[in-house]
Amino acid sequence: LKIKITHEKQTTGEVHGGLQLEPQWGCLFRGLEGPRWCLEAHTYIPICCQALPLPHQGSYVFKLQSTKTTKPWMTMVRICIRIMKQTIGRRGGELVGQAWLPLLNHFGTTPIPLTLVLSREGTQITDTLLLAASWEYPVPDTAHSVGRLSLSDLCLQGTTAPVDAMVSVLRFVGRSTEAEGS
Repeated sequence: LKIKITHEKQTTGEVHGGLQLEPQWGCLFRGLEGPRWCLEAHTYIPICCQALPLPHQGSYVFKLQSTKTTKPWMTMVRICIRIMKQTIGRRGGELVGQAWLPLLNHFGTTPIPLTLVLSREGTQITDTLLLAASWEYPVPDTAHSVGRLSLSDLCLQGTTAPVDAMVSVLRFVGRSTEAEGS
């Protein structure tokens, strides 16, 4: 799949752009090769990012506030956790792998323990990320549009190297679909 993305940030803070998807039929494609295909891509923008050294005991809380123009939180927000090797004197080295949390409607106010298998394109990974997550919406004593995501007790199993968890909270902003021969 060849992907071409263009974007332009306006002075109003809005981002506009385009997404072009072009299938490249080759030996790595595991679907049906031929004239009929449909591709869909979802576009997200980061709301916030936080680096946490692993293991991370205790909780880290993300307060999220929606606007009048966004749909309900449960389907609009995704959380990606990328595990990065620490390099001497700084953070943010080589990518070990990444995992996505389930949608927010999977969680309640009681933390749910999760075991997430890391993935990385082109590499087989056996490392797993352990954590507990909870979601509260709306948060009591706040504006009705505020939610609270809590992540606790993050731990990586399978590697002994010092690593960081880069937690990215992403908001869905659009979808692009291309099809041929349908």
